[in-house]
Amino acid sequence: MPKYFHLTVPRPNLPLPDSLLKLATNLGLAAHPEGGYFKQTDKSPFLMRNPYQTQEDLEVRKADTEKNESEFYTEVDVNTSRSFSTLIFYLLTPQHPMGRFHLNKSRIIHILQKGSGTYVTIDPKTQKVETFKVGFGPNERLQWVVEGGVYKASFTNNEQEGLLISEVVVPGWEFADHKFMENEDELRQWVGNDEDKIQELKWLLGGQFFSQRQRLEYPEEF
Repeated sequence: MPKYFHLTVPRPNLPLPDSLLKLATNLGLAAHPEGGYFKQTDKSPFLMRNPYQTQEDLEVRKADTEKNESEFYTEVDVNTSRSFSTLIFYLLTPQHPMGRFHLNKSRIIHILQKGSGTYVTIDPKTQKVETFKVGFGPNERLQWVVEGGVYKASFTNNEQEGLLISEVVVPGWEFADHKFMENEDELRQWVGNDEDKIQELKWLLGGQFFSQRQRLEYPEEF
């Protein structure tokens, strides 16, 4: 069996266990296009300059920055500013036991709340693939960090209890800073021509489980 293989697939018609249904209802979670469910619970009111601005962006804003040299802005503009941080709940369930490969430009701190799961990360700069378990057992992580620009995917280890985490994104999450890994060609680009590794990892692209409509939709806020 491949190292990263998982036996379950999304089953949208499967009823949620009562404990997960109560949890999702109490938290007010909504479906997430990465897979699973989420709710943003905090978005910092403090703003900073967008660290991901291109040179073109900077030139466009040059006149404004000359007038106002403050590091902080008073209104959100996704081209020029970011919240200091955002915070979400994220839940994987029997219906949606996998979060497919994606990256964020910002650093993400993960904190385990309930259940257990497995994470797989790919660093495009080094082509390093790392896999680790999260949970309350021996040698399992309770907290973990995925740096900006690193792809990650996740899946549950125990479907009945699911996997509930909190994520703190610094600087705060914006759609412009998010990217899905779209296909096997892109996976090959980041892990090289190791066919065994590609075959082990490609199911985490989620293409066989997510419709084109789901791949294009995204909530206004994360």
